[in-house]
Amino acid sequence: MATMITLTIDGRHVSVPPGTSVLDAARWLGIRIPTMCHVPGIEPAASCFICAVQIAGRRTLSPSCGMPVAEGMVVATDSEDVRTARRMALELLLSDHAGECVAPCAAKCPAGLDIPGFVHAIATQGIATGDTRHAMQVIGDRLALPGSLGRICPRLCEQACRRCDLDQGLAIGALHRYAADRDRASAAPYLPPRAPATGRAVAIVGAGPAGLAAAWYLLRKGHACTLFDAHPQPGGMLRYGIPAYRLPKDALDAEIQAIRTLGARFRMGARWGEEFTLAELRGVYGAVFVAIGAQRAQGLRCPGEENALAGVEFLKQVAHGDPPPLGSDVLVLGGGNTAVDCARSAVRLGARNVRILYRRSRQEMPCLMAEVEAAEAEGVHVDLLVAPLRLQRNAQGPMPLADPNAGNPADLVGQTPRSARVPLDPQRPTAATAAGEGASAAGEAAPAAGQAACPTNLVLTCQRMTLGEPDASGRRRPVPVEGSDFAIAGSTVIAAIGQSVERALAEREGLRVTAWGIAVEAQTLATNLPGVFAGGDAVLGADLAVRAVAAGRIAAASIHQYLTGQAVTGEPAIAGIAMQPVDDAERAAIFRAIESAARVRSPEIPMERRLASFDEVEHALPHADAAREARRCLSCGCRKADCCLVRSLATEYAVDVYRFAGQRRRFSQDLSHPEIVYEPGKCISCDACVRIAAAEGEELGLAMVGRGFDVAVAVPFGRPLSEGLRHAAQRCAAACPTGALALRTARSCDACELACEG
Repeated sequence: MATMITLTIDGRHVSVPPGTSVLDAARWLGIRIPTMCHVPGIEPAASCFICAVQIAGRRTLSPSCGMPVAEGMVVATDSEDVRTARRMALELLLSDHAGECVAPCAAKCPAGLDIPGFVHAIATQGIATGDTRHAMQVIGDRLALPGSLGRICPRLCEQACRRCDLDQGLAIGALHRYAADRDRASAAPYLPPRAPATGRAVAIVGAGPAGLAAAWYLLRKGHACTLFDAHPQPGGMLRYGIPAYRLPKDALDAEIQAIRTLGARFRMGARWGEEFTLAELRGVYGAVFVAIGAQRAQGLRCPGEENALAGVEFLKQVAHGDPPPLGSDVLVLGGGNTAVDCARSAVRLGARNVRILYRRSRQEMPCLMAEVEAAEAEGVHVDLLVAPLRLQRNAQGPMPLADPNAGNPADLVGQTPRSARVPLDPQRPTAATAAGEGASAAGEAAPAAGQAACPTNLVLTCQRMTLGEPDASGRRRPVPVEGSDFAIAGSTVIAAIGQSVERALAEREGLRVTAWGIAVEAQTLATNLPGVFAGGDAVLGADLAVRAVAAGRIAAASIHQYLTGQAVTGEPAIAGIAMQPVDDAERAAIFRAIESAARVRSPEIPMERRLASFDEVEHALPHADAAREARRCLSCGCRKADCCLVRSLATEYAVDVYRFAGQRRRFSQDLSHPEIVYEPGKCISCDACVRIAAAEGEELGLAMVGRGFDVAVAVPFGRPLSEGLRHAAQRCAAACPTGALALRTARSCDACELACEG
């Protein structure tokens, strides 16, 4: 029997047979040394240098996979020099990487939703049966309330969709609404598994999108959750700030019910500062998440602002089924979604002339442009570059509506010509005359009869604006045009120019605040009070619901760490590289095998019904349309993003992925093999696939072709990939440490067992 060799690795002794590599000796001890090019059972190449270690007495680092052990050898596997060398090697490998870890749509999503993943599930698992269970699992991992957000999200992802460069972006919002609605209608709607109860409890102040999302993720971890909210029902602005024609309450209720089923408790009608204090919650619960939203309406900031209705209060009254009388002529101040929702609600309540007045241009409106277009189709008139100066009651009785465009020079206003917009038609049927009395949906207010008789007794004095330099928001600042004042009359004026956070109570309870809301640590959402976290609009001010949902998930991760005694670090920041800029040649390569196909349109109810009720305007995609739309996805994110060794190691070693960025390789894709896809721009020349093909006895196999920076893996003699890999294709794809070789059908960690061993 051969004499065993004894060596020391990270201060621990081990005896192994002669010929054993340092890498294998470390594994005997349970010490992990990262590798990328190493393939168990195949001659080591020592090409990636990620497995480098420090051997006492040697001036340079050595690759552990190819270094045989020696008697008395002393090895350090994780010294600062070793970590620096590995970090440098990774940064060099990524310096000319021609690929993207995350698809552009997912990178743009504030919640980081794996969009290609859930769309792929719809296009495959659900294509024949309509089963969306797997799609819901993918969605639920990163996004709570998908049915609600599928309806009201601004869909930043769709604007970033690479397909926009070919024809039209994917209907991503409609697809995750489809998945959620179809699952909701199934016999057993999806519920995520819940970990065993931890015995720890969390108080969540606010049952809006951030609070509901936090509960969704905390309950899955086994923590008990109680949500406290001042409103009669949970949902926050989703229920009380978004009309039913955009978000039916039964859809919202179904998603809240799923959170109840997971174990959430709700204490409704409980107002912070009256029924409970933060100090009391901290004495009872292990942690507190403050998600109070931003529901304090901002005034017009001009004399007479008390004569205007607050937009959020108006929408809340509508949601309660008790809208105020509006009269015939309604003026809405603001350019966000709340302003558009107020205007469209006024139409449904019987107002004959509804105008939105906004102080910037159309391009600067922060709302969904599709909502503006829908409002205009319903008869709402949008007047741009107009700001209020004062609002007063007209003691002399009704006065005719002034035309804010009269005598308005086009070069000052810069807005769409009146002829290009939907005109105000005094003969357009009101909601009441279009469909009779009593039409309503999901508890929303029905159109109020007789509102047209309310006198036009308010006069709003405005001035025209022009756009100057950008302000802190990045939008061009509105600048008054001297001598441009004019008056416009209305029966009701609604101020929808923004909401703010009620910070005084938070300050009294000892929380630090900012100009926007509660102060938190950005990565963890921890406040200055131990065990208290905050997120959503309570921190950012009035913002998108999808960001609030993302904040709820991030807070849940931090709270879980806090409750279990871990370091509170929040969600891990995963390294990622984007392929920018993409030139025309690369676009051509990306779209070479893609046929142009029109985006599907969600069906809508007839206009007569839209004007007469709060019924949901858009319906869900039919199954055939959803399957067809899902197949339009280019799946342009990396097929192995979740199991790519380069990416996971770049995260572990805090790599600067763009440190050595320069001229990178061009994107190209080899689709000649029936089982796998080859993207040379992602190859790190580790030659694992070359060695596997040789070991498998491939007749042609693979080889490293070219010289210097142009070296690449290819089949000899210029033959196609299908001839080089007749038997070993799947094993090569599994061993590839990046997404250079991947199964055509792969998503996430499919068939990556070998790659994940390192």
